[in-house]
Amino acid sequence: MRLLVDAALPASIVSDAPAGVTFVRFADSVVSDEDFLRTAARRDCRAAVFLDRNSLSQPGLRELANELGIGLVAVQADDPVEAKERLLANFDHLRQALTESSVVLVLATEARQMHDV
Repeated sequence: MRLLVDAALPASIVSDAPAGVTFVRFADSVVSDEDFLRTAARRDCRAAVFLDRNSLSQPGLRELANELGIGLVAVQADDPVEAKERLLANFDHLRQALTESSVVLVLATEARQMHDV
């Protein structure tokens, strides 16, 4: 499974990826969330990982993700290091949630499907 992650996450996320997972770091921080999704699709990623839940509430973002065939993942954390830790600690939950939903929120101890964003 390939996931596009924001470059704000520590670079070590690439080497710390669980077996069978590739984190692709997005180097350009000055693009729209829509461009981030399009990049995820072009790079054949299963989902795009955002650093906060606010991105999930943007009008049209969920529809664009559906059109592109990729999932939306948001990590609720206070900083990028905590976001990385939560993403890795809950990856099995995240993997399962992405099989059942296209929108997932990663919290401290779980990855929760988001049906109403």
